[in-house]
Amino acid sequence: MGSTRRFPGAVLSRSTVAGLPSRDRILISTCVLLITAMAWGYLIYLDREMSASMEYDQKMAAMGMAMHQPWSAADALFTFAMWVVMMVGMMAGTVIPMLLLFARGHASRGEQHAWLNVPIFGLGYFTAWVGFSVFATAAQWALHQAAMLSPAMRT
Repeated sequence: MGSTRRFPGAVLSRSTVAGLPSRDRILISTCVLLITAMAWGYLIYLDREMSASMEYDQKMAAMGMAMHQPWSAADALFTFAMWVVMMVGMMAGTVIPMLLLFARGHASRGEQHAWLNVPIFGLGYFTAWVGFSVFATAAQWALHQAAMLSPAMRT
């Protein structure tokens, strides 16, 4: 181990998760990849449903029967769920390095319940994504109320 001019002392190894058991690395990576795959699958399903719905709305509008209703509680709930799933699908992959680093830190200390700290830490990321989803749902509702969304974005 050498040192650098900016950081005198020992230089860390190339991989900060090298000491983490491969079982833990595989488990964390597999869980995050599964969650990401499920989120993307749901987004693809929503896209197909939305395409069919937009065709229906276009046909109704062509007949002079466009439906522009205010949001119901169900609309808000489904829009919120869509935002949460989209955030998880887009951001879950970026969490893997941080979860592995966090797990390595706890494993190196020899803590007895280190395995429980990693999901709790991951829940913090999920909470931030849910918080953003609340904001995004409120913003989409406000834009809908102000009639500032294109017909393709209306729920």
